[in-house]
Amino acid sequence: DEARLAYEAAVEIAEELQDLRAQGLDLTHLGAIELIEGKAEGAERHYRAALELFRRIGERGLEALAWHQLGRALHEMQQWNEAERHYQTAARIREERGDFAGAGQTWNQLAVLSRAVGDAEAAEAWHRKAIDADRQMGRPSQLARHLSDFAELLLQQGRLDQGRQATEEALAIGQASAAPDV
Repeated sequence: DEARLAYEAAVEIAEELQDLRAQGLDLTHLGAIELIEGKAEGAERHYRAALELFRRIGERGLEALAWHQLGRALHEMQQWNEAERHYQTAARIREERGDFAGAGQTWNQLAVLSRAVGDAEAAEAWHRKAIDADRQMGRPSQLARHLSDFAELLLQQGRLDQGRQATEEALAIGQASAAPDV
């Protein structure tokens, strides 16, 4: 509640200052709060407003973030086609900008969405793309999470050996990144 009040006040201040970037960022934070609270419709409203502001000021990186988050809200509302379209737009912008870490997060969301609609083939392709990006970017925590998600898909398909391999790799990465440097 306190965070919501603080961000609402920040939006008002940003409006008074005509700071569209700050206004968009604060709207994005409000959207995140709505998602956490399970209020996807409210999140959608905030993300759409933020997206419009980021587009107006030409902030492509933040625009991609808003597309991604809007996809998450639509995903929560089970508006599968719209969520997929928004995720794909976010991924395309992130790729164009060379933000493969961000694109990897979006590709993983596309995999989760594909699984939700029962398209295991698409889910596997998106998982593999996210995992490849994580490897290239050297992002062990993301890689471990994405491998774990992928392992779950493989195990659901009865591909036990491949699922075990992905799980073991995710575990090894997690243990290595948690180990103290000596």
